[in-house]
Amino acid sequence: MVEQLLRMSLTAGIVILVVILIRALMWKLPKKFSYMLWAAVGFRLLSPISVESRFSIFNVKPAAQATEQIERSRVYTNYIRHTSPAAHMHLNTHMSERPMGQVHEAAANVVTPEVTEAATKASSINVHTVLMVIWAVIAVLIVGYAVYHLIRLKLKMRGANKVEKGIYESPLVASPFAMGLIHPGIYLPVDLPEFEREYLIEHERTHIRRGDLIFKMIAVIALAIHWFNPLVWVAFVLFCRDMEMSCDEIVLEKLGVDIRKNYSLSLVSLASKSQDYSYVVMPTSFSKSSVGKTEVKMRIKNIMGFKKSSRSVAALAGIIVVSVLLTCVLNACAPAEEKTIESTTTQETTTSQTTEETTSEPEETEEEMSLHDQYWSFIGGGGFVSTNGELEDQMEYMVLVSDYPEQELFVQDISDTSGIDDADVRDAAQYYMDQGYQVFDQENELARRDSLGDGEYMFRDGFYAIFRETTGTVGEDGDWIDTNYDVYVYKMNETLFDYFIVEGHGYSNSFCCTFVKPRDIVEDDGTVIRYTDSYTGTVAEFDRDTGLATITIDGSYMSTRSRINSIENDDLREIAQSYYDQGCELWFFDVNEQYYFDLFYEMDYPYGMGFTIMSMGDRDPVFGGTAYEELGTYYTVDEDMFEAIVDSGYYGDEATREDDGTVVSLSMEADYEYEEYDGSTSTWHYSCNLEFNRDTNILVVTNESYDS
Repeated sequence: MVEQLLRMSLTAGIVILVVILIRALMWKLPKKFSYMLWAAVGFRLLSPISVESRFSIFNVKPAAQATEQIERSRVYTNYIRHTSPAAHMHLNTHMSERPMGQVHEAAANVVTPEVTEAATKASSINVHTVLMVIWAVIAVLIVGYAVYHLIRLKLKMRGANKVEKGIYESPLVASPFAMGLIHPGIYLPVDLPEFEREYLIEHERTHIRRGDLIFKMIAVIALAIHWFNPLVWVAFVLFCRDMEMSCDEIVLEKLGVDIRKNYSLSLVSLASKSQDYSYVVMPTSFSKSSVGKTEVKMRIKNIMGFKKSSRSVAALAGIIVVSVLLTCVLNACAPAEEKTIESTTTQETTTSQTTEETTSEPEETEEEMSLHDQYWSFIGGGGFVSTNGELEDQMEYMVLVSDYPEQELFVQDISDTSGIDDADVRDAAQYYMDQGYQVFDQENELARRDSLGDGEYMFRDGFYAIFRETTGTVGEDGDWIDTNYDVYVYKMNETLFDYFIVEGHGYSNSFCCTFVKPRDIVEDDGTVIRYTDSYTGTVAEFDRDTGLATITIDGSYMSTRSRINSIENDDLREIAQSYYDQGCELWFFDVNEQYYFDLFYEMDYPYGMGFTIMSMGDRDPVFGGTAYEELGTYYTVDEDMFEAIVDSGYYGDEATREDDGTVVSLSMEADYEYEEYDGSTSTWHYSCNLEFNRDTNILVVTNESYDS
């Protein structure tokens, strides 16, 4: 039983990874297709048998190798050996270094009546029994948790008022949900507006029609059985996400996309009221799922971007889903067929590569890409090319990445720098430690492959340091600042510093930027050369005396009140304070960073933060829903900068202009073509109003709208 369970969890884990990959490639397609893919995962988790076929994904070399490597791993094989009491008693010392065939032969040779009797006495306390008990206890606890919440919710709804067949209302319901397997019912809050009631009921009816209540129950059972597999927990979250999003899309298809705004408002409003965690298990809830508020935001984004798919797209997606389901639920062929399969796979691969070479389209040239896309295609596009160790004295400072098997460590900061070999690195680490920083040994960065490098080589000597401090009055309305600095120090020469850091050819999991943009600041006193990134504010410096490169990232954050107090423009600060006092939400942003590639790539922006004002109104007593209005975006500019922004085309083309000598008012318009996921092109019309005040130097952007 144990070996079968582990094998099922192993193959299911591989299928989960495949589904996650296919799901990511299908991100533009309706979510109902992603939802269907999880059937393969459920089958693998719960079914101990399947049919062999040459079309199984487990015939593909990477999947087959992954399965074989895990099954031959020391942890797996040792655990399976321990399921035999006799082997546990007499072979544990001798088998660990012998081939599998000799292990089984040895086990057969030593099992005598005396051994069996001794093994029987010890079996009650062997490792296998302990692990089985732990597994069973946790599995029961998970199922018990689900049943407890289900019973609790059922008892809570005993007094619900039946308003029509299968639909109930109760003042205890914060968010609509469906519950029940044989006779499912829909439970609603009281006094819902009729238009809102319509799509809420349709959402829950869709869950019932599709059998989502049953599928979620099966998912909880599978989770309880395979609780030890972290991929199953990931799959459960994604399964619930796809279930809810696909249900949202079906409702929009049936009732029309015109309800998107009200539908999203209901989602936000009801989610903020519901604090019941019963939705995690068998019931399905309109505004909640397995991960709460984050899920709600993702659903709103999906709702606002939803469009009906064409028949051809639906047919193609259906073919993909069926293909994935079949290949994932089938088992690999017997060994006798492996040569034939491998030959076929090789031919298919060769044909595929030939086809790709003859049909590939030319890539977008740099001239056709925006500044933003050029920057991120270079920084984050995976275009890091190995230096092959050929840069000046490179191998004196760097090591091969392959020498450090990637692993996740429990990282602990060091309290003593004496263990750092390089004297310059050690002195720098001590300096930061004296300044209140936590310092982490470079061995941690190397072990996790987080050290700066080119993907093949990474820097050997250095350290990572962080500083965290909160000052001021902490609280919802407090005036506080979180000071956060991350510092990366590496030993290198100036040639390597220029290549990996200044020019941005280096790769790190923790930071990436360049220092060769038009507004980047360079300061050189002969000993230390310092660069400041005009986009992110990151500072990189190289000390020619010590050969140390230091990258400092400022991730400090402050409360809304502190942000308001930090605004240098008195008039802008008064506006922000006024709206804040009225209860509006202020969304602050770094103007330079927000509009860097569109407006301020070459034009300096010295005026600090801007903000967008959001007003949350009262719930409409007649139509329901909560008004959510964007009142405007405010930031400081001078007149020349204002005219440059208008001429840039970022806000479209100037349609009308009025100027009373103090205030310049413009209406802006633009049409944009957008390529849909089915290959078709749609046109969107953008419009907004700009208002610039010469006396206050404040630019206000209002009435932004997008119409298809």
